[in-house]
Amino acid sequence: MCKKFHSDVDNSQWDITLPNRALASRLTRLGIETLDLYDSFVAASAQRRLYRQRDTHWNIAGNHLAASLIAAHIEKFVK
Repeated sequence: MCKKFHSDVDNSQWDITLPNRALASRLTRLGIETLDLYDSFVAASAQRRLYRQRDTHWNIAGNHLAASLIAAHIEKFVK
């Protein structure tokens, strides 16, 4: 993946989740609740497309997945 864009970087050096993990770690230390959708999107994308074609925005399936994950996460705060 990264060789396509960065020929001098080995795939084993490329961690696409690092920004999310670093942000979540910092927010957790500050006592701020977080929800990272990345792993769920990766898993679900094996069954269906979640983004608009040639676009970085979610399609309807991606919006439904995000909504269900967010709803499940905040449900524990409102019950």
